Amino acid sequence: MRLMGMMLLGAGLLLVGLGGFEKVLIYAAHAQNINDVHTLKDLTPDYIWNITNITLVGGIVIAVLGLFLFLYRRIASDIQQQNQEFEDRIRRDQP
Repeated sequence: MRLMGMMLLGAGLLLVGLGGFEKVLIYAAHAQNINDVHTLKDLTPDYIWNITNITLVGGIVIAVLGLFLFLYRRIASDIQQQNQEFEDRIRRDQP
């Protein structure tokens, strides 16, 4: 589980970096004409701009999923421990 989480985290971070790099390349292609992001979005076709957004958002989702899988065992053991403490407290308080 931890190895899968590390792999997904790495792949997600790679996709986030790729999405940012794509936006930098689009900016570099139009650098002489661009003063702000809105002008850049207007000059770039929607389908190309959407590819960079999908790559960026997909990378974030995969990285968060990988982080969750990486920390799953620790989170699950904490939840089980707190649940056991709660059940013990309930049993103690009942007559």
